[in-house]
Amino acid sequence: NPRAGEVDSVDYYFYSKEEFKEKKETCAFVEYNEYDNNYYGTPYSEIEKYSSSTPLFLIVDTHGMMSIMRKYPLSTSVFLVPPSIEELEKRIQTREANTTEEIERRIKEAHRELKNSDWYDYIVKNTDVEECVDELEKILRKRLEENGVL
Repeated sequence: NPRAGEVDSVDYYFYSKEEFKEKKETCAFVEYNEYDNNYYGTPYSEIEKYSSSTPLFLIVDTHGMMSIMRKYPLSTSVFLVPPSIEELEKRIQTREANTTEEIERRIKEAHRELKNSDWYDYIVKNTDVEECVDELEKILRKRLEENGVL
């Protein structure tokens, strides 16, 4: 379900579970996963809209990243790590969008994902938003220069 202010086909595509399962069965997703009784995925159609020289950013979990890397081996992966689990929990609580049980599940999942962070090309600590964006920009610029795009 959309969060407050999110718009279908602008922020994300919101499907019913039945629609999502249909799309999954027809291999419409580059990657997909079920998390906390919700389905998440990246449609091929979204990636195919862009030329191969256009940088794309996909926000996915470690499961999704592995699927993308198998299908697009020249991709660059970046793991955004919170300053601490306590800070992550505080950020989730501040959103006021999750129950206590959901927060506990998210923190448990964060622990699992942190164990897999060494699978990534880069790890960026998300302490300060501006610093995090600057670091991501440096990584992108470096990769574009290496590939002759810049």
